[in-house]
Amino acid sequence: MATLGIPTPLSRLVEGTCGGHAERVGLLASRIAFLLDLDVELALIAGYLHDVGKVGVCPSVLNKPGPLTALERQAMQHHVAYGAQLVQEGWPGVPVEVVRAVLRHHERLDGQGYPGRQRKLDPLSTVVAVADIYDALTQPRVYRPWVLVGPELVQALFAQALPREPLLALCSLAGLRLPEM
Repeated sequence: MATLGIPTPLSRLVEGTCGGHAERVGLLASRIAFLLDLDVELALIAGYLHDVGKVGVCPSVLNKPGPLTALERQAMQHHVAYGAQLVQEGWPGVPVEVVRAVLRHHERLDGQGYPGRQRKLDPLSTVVAVADIYDALTQPRVYRPWVLVGPELVQALFAQALPREPLLALCSLAGLRLPEM
């Protein structure tokens, strides 16, 4: 990712916290952005950096195999604000769209996301959110060793309160069959 201009210290934080996930989300976000005629490089960078704030979350919370307590969930949700701060302070001149996507990639159209419970989502944040959700559902986690595939994956994706266009682009890229509408 050094060729994208991401400062080395910031890149090292990502690699130490969420390397494989960050790379997959960045690459998938860039492919979705291409299909939607959005800035591919910004999507790649934002997807790569989206979870850098998890460096500030206690490892026992990040790696907890069971449900999070309310306090642990609050600590986990803080990763978006901390990540946006790290990106802004660690990369002078970073495009504002990247900082915004790091901050808002957990926002949802129904207002149930975080940090701001906003109902309006910008395109780049939405693309990163879709790529992040897809990777989370298709990769094992400490709290969920199984993954979703096929119709169950499509159903879980479309259950998210996100705009349809990026979800449709993702389904096209992943070769997923769309639900009957």
